Amino acid sequence: MTKLQTILEQKQIHWGWLFTGGVLAILGGMVAIGSPFLMGVGIGFLVGWMMVAAGFYYLLYTIETRHERHLFRKALMTILYFAAGLFMVTNPVQGLVSLTLLMGVIFLVEGLTSISMLFSPKIQSRRAWLAFSSLVEIGLGLYVLFGLPSASRWLIGTLWGVHMVILGFSLLAVAMNLNRRHSHTDPIAQPLAA
Repeated sequence: MTKLQTILEQKQIHWGWLFTGGVLAILGGMVAIGSPFLMGVGIGFLVGWMMVAAGFYYLLYTIETRHERHLFRKALMTILYFAAGLFMVTNPVQGLVSLTLLMGVIFLVEGLTSISMLFSPKIQSRRAWLAFSSLVEIGLGLYVLFGLPSASRWLIGTLWGVHMVILGFSLLAVAMNLNRRHSHTDPIAQPLAA
């Protein structure tokens, strides 16, 4: 039994809710994969509002700690979060391009830093997989960076859609396992023996 299943059983969460959540996640993921640009713009818009909220937090934090050190840094962070958030909210398509650029940089840096791990003696048995993973990440990063701005039309929404489909199938698997375990232990769920 996995840790998640133990927690769910302790909380007495019914498997049907997980099953329904899994189906909805899969359907939502398929919609996101089918219209990645709209999903990407929506994600960019949401990230923009989260950055505006972070700007408000930094503003309150800066006011509260104005007599302490690093006032300039806190004020600068407040301005940066507000500016970036407002930019993404008012220009969602350009914000999507910015997010895509960030994803390309993350893929590239992740791949390059993973290559440095190839020289560690601790991963001798997994070296081939790590090399393959590193090359895929570097390739994705370069593909995205050299594919801008057209890559922004599909990358964020597609990645989110794939994530939702995988999450949905994971929830379905946990729900089916919980249902199977409960049907074997619940005397009401078992048919009467003749």
